Amino acid sequence: SIGGQVGWTNVSDQRIKTAIAENIPGLAFIQKLRPVSYRYDIHRQNALLGIADTAQWEGKYDIEKMTFSGFLAQEVEQAARSIGYNFSGVDAPKNDKSLYGLRYAEFTVPLVKAVQEQQALIEQQRGQLEQQGKLLSALQARLEVLEAAAAKGKKEDR
Repeated sequence: SIGGQVGWTNVSDQRIKTAIAENIPGLAFIQKLRPVSYRYDIHRQNALLGIADTAQWEGKYDIEKMTFSGFLAQEVEQAARSIGYNFSGVDAPKNDKSLYGLRYAEFTVPLVKAVQEQQALIEQQRGQLEQQGKLLSALQARLEVLEAAAAKGKKEDR
């Protein structure tokens, strides 16, 4: 692991940003992602990278025993492409001797957008439920009036 006492800070000053657009997909992207657990195969990694690693030390391959949670970069790339999203969280290989990577912090932005979209939907549904509740109350009141009139009519018929 890599650690420290504080989180990493990315420069994000509005004064140095241009071509700003609110065009981040939320749910459309997030719903296409497939969270998985996995283990690393360092021998396969070395073979893909063309590394002939002969050095040995205790614990060198302990990482292969650990289970991780995350995404498969190729699937994330495909999910983004399928909706026309140029997602900055995929670090595609520059050549056939390098590996895919993911910038997990970049997932925060579409996740925030997805939550905003869900909240808008919740608010819309809340409004519809309130309208339906009012309509139901009005119908209940009318039904009670009709039932009372019907009961009164039955008494008068006797």
